[in-house]
Amino acid sequence: MLKTATKEAKIIAIVNNKGGVGKTTATVHIGHALAQLGHKVLCVDMDDQANLVQFFFGRRRVNELKKVQNGTPLPIQKHSTDVDVLMLSSYIADERGYAEVIRAHATEYDFILIDSPPALEKRTHATLQAATGVLIPTEAGGLAFSGTANLINLAAEYNLKLYGIFVNLYESKMAAQRAYCEQYEVNFADQLIPAIVNKSALFSSAVLKNKTGFEIQGKKAHKDLDAYMQIAQMLVKEGE
Repeated sequence: MLKTATKEAKIIAIVNNKGGVGKTTATVHIGHALAQLGHKVLCVDMDDQANLVQFFFGRRRVNELKKVQNGTPLPIQKHSTDVDVLMLSSYIADERGYAEVIRAHATEYDFILIDSPPALEKRTHATLQAATGVLIPTEAGGLAFSGTANLINLAAEYNLKLYGIFVNLYESKMAAQRAYCEQYEVNFADQLIPAIVNKSALFSSAVLKNKTGFEIQGKKAHKDLDAYMQIAQMLVKEGE
């Protein structure tokens, strides 16, 4: 049975201004992992491409919701994973307006995870205004590595708790990625979460089927799902 939220949610911005680091995949799977741990979870789609909503419900549902967005926040969408989803992808507001819509749900949930856009634009800054903490998925590559310190400083500017950095969609066969992964361990030792998520066909299949990897695998073990679960458990422990 799910917990009933009795205090304000941890509102966690999942942020990286570089595209292609798997923010949406991370948001979906960490959200589902938290729900499996018995927590009430809301995932918020702040990217105008609405990839988070597509992951959960498919592109047809995204198109239907965009037609009825009509300048107002949409109702919460219920998903079979026990994760609720709020689409703000085509909602138009200023930074304060976006933040107020998200915070309005703070007493209803244990965790609110915000899938932010892949750029430091108005919606991203609104995400940081709404949040109480930041989680940074990154890739083992030069551009993502060079921008990591800036993201850490950005979290500090907003006075947000930094839950940590984790390497996402990792390809261990690539020498350059192995080298950058080692650089993260050296340069960001205090912030690095010891859970690496590999690039896996499971996640591509999950998008096509509009299911999470946990739904596809069922009770079968999978090391990358275990990594997302480890991150979820860390988020729970950090709040105790």
